[in-house]
Amino acid sequence: MGFVAPIPPMSAYTFGTMTIGKDVSRIDEDIALVHQVVDEGLWLHTARGYTSVSNYNLLGRALRSATKPAAGVMAKIRCYNADILRIDVEDTLALLGIERLDIAQLSQSSGESKRALVDDFLCGGPVYEACCELRDAGKVGSFVVELFISCTPEALEAVEADLFDGYATRFSVIDRELSNSVWQAIAAKQVPLISIRSIGGGLILPGPAARLRAEQPNHYYLPRLAGLEPIFERSGCSDWHEFAFRYFAAHSFVPSTVGGTANPEHFRQLLNASRKHTEPLPAEIVAEIHALQTEWMAPF
Repeated sequence: MGFVAPIPPMSAYTFGTMTIGKDVSRIDEDIALVHQVVDEGLWLHTARGYTSVSNYNLLGRALRSATKPAAGVMAKIRCYNADILRIDVEDTLALLGIERLDIAQLSQSSGESKRALVDDFLCGGPVYEACCELRDAGKVGSFVVELFISCTPEALEAVEADLFDGYATRFSVIDRELSNSVWQAIAAKQVPLISIRSIGGGLILPGPAARLRAEQPNHYYLPRLAGLEPIFERSGCSDWHEFAFRYFAAHSFVPSTVGGTANPEHFRQLLNASRKHTEPLPAEIVAEIHALQTEWMAPF
């Protein structure tokens, strides 16, 4: 059908806006942080459902008052049907005050299959036609699909048939929300895969990891972290930020990683790590992490 097109160049780190607008007493601070993000030339990742739409209202205000346009915006767009998709795109453009959504992340809730979406694209159905119309009108640049473990059968079909411009999922040193078969298919074809949760929600960092051990000793991250720690020690990395970003750098088909924060210090740490640590981890270290992730996902 000739739908697939290259996604636009992205910043290595994309700023996630999930907590922007959450605390109404911090409106000025949140706007200032968004201005910093724009000034640094970073992409933004957002969703209308974050903080009950206050996120979009505040983000739109911040973007309108910024000194220059955002380098790029990626937003979650519901894909239940063609009408909902069009409504979400139009609302996103209006609330954010932008003319074009650079990447639409076709999403539903995490427990829902993408079966209907994939079937629609396979037959050139109404959702496919709506995506073509929005792209032709210049309202959306690229379409990526949000994937979860529950999407494995249809994800394999989509990758094999080259249906979409790319995919987005939780992917980091401690996360890979893809079955082994889907991961292998995406890696083999080098299909763009946008990483969500750059450092596993921060839980790989020493302070948060210690709190997790104390407060949630049965959390599924802890055995994973135990497996990663000796690999980190052998990697020669100075800290876990370096370890995480050099892991991303080892995957040429991962154009960006999304990390959310409303804390200016945390933002600066993520930004600095993304710019400083661009050398890929050694191949043998990457292979060890891949082996661990393959083990983690073996039951799925």
